[in-house]
Amino acid sequence: MKRLLKSDTVTVGLAIFSMLFGAGNLMFPIGVGINSGVHTVFGMAGLLLSAVVLPLIGLIAMILFNGDYRSFFDRIGRIPGAMLLFACIIVVGPGLAIPRIVTLSYEMMSPFLPAMPVYVFTLFFLGITFLLTFRETKIVDVLGKFISPTLLTALIIIIIKGLWTAESLVPTTGTPGQLFTQSFMEGFGTLDLLGSIFFCSILLLLLREKLGANAKVDQRQLALVGLKSGLLGIVLLGSVYVGMSFLGAFHGHGLDGNLGQLFSLVSFRILGGYGAFIIGIAVLMA
Repeated sequence: MKRLLKSDTVTVGLAIFSMLFGAGNLMFPIGVGINSGVHTVFGMAGLLLSAVVLPLIGLIAMILFNGDYRSFFDRIGRIPGAMLLFACIIVVGPGLAIPRIVTLSYEMMSPFLPAMPVYVFTLFFLGITFLLTFRETKIVDVLGKFISPTLLTALIIIIIKGLWTAESLVPTTGTPGQLFTQSFMEGFGTLDLLGSIFFCSILLLLLREKLGANAKVDQRQLALVGLKSGLLGIVLLGSVYVGMSFLGAFHGHGLDGNLGQLFSLVSFRILGGYGAFIIGIAVLMA
């Protein structure tokens, strides 16, 4: 079992990264870099605090509760806990996250697609998502072994090329304190705090089910694997945020307006038209 748990640590860690890194995560760090410019370090610190450190706390909380988010919410009372749980699920599901993921993906991928109504793209996009996730026991393998490595490879190519060709930083009129506060508040928009609670719970339950079929599950070892995997996913998330913030700071001159198109615009500046395939892969995988 120890060998099996060890082999699953990286896969689960990559799956956690992929679950947390959605379409919105492509625009927020780029936007922070463009807005913060020469003070990107301060803006990035605010973003990392709310979009990385707080999700890590949520991850640890779920591990301490053995993945049982119902017990976690019931600590404030059964009825208030159920109401808060319902509200959180609405936010990370049909109320905000799902529509945002679809519309942002449509905005980001529109340069690579033939003209089509948004509802056609929505049916196609959600259809692929359903096919990849309706078999619950395969989610970890699909995310950890295929989607995350592909996503990371595409992002690393863009980040390395962007930093290699970096020139002057975008000017800004904001003070470091103002930029830190603004980025800190924007970090909540990633929804990674709520995501870490529910996604970690799902992954722990699936990992327990996977191992429990053939072995007696050691809860302490399972929690340790969950913590190691979560730390790996969170570190990858923070590292990508840092790299993408600097891409916005170095290559975001004159860009503003629609956040949904910032990643594609900055990436085209870095890779040119020949990089369209890489940019499209990054957006699709996210």
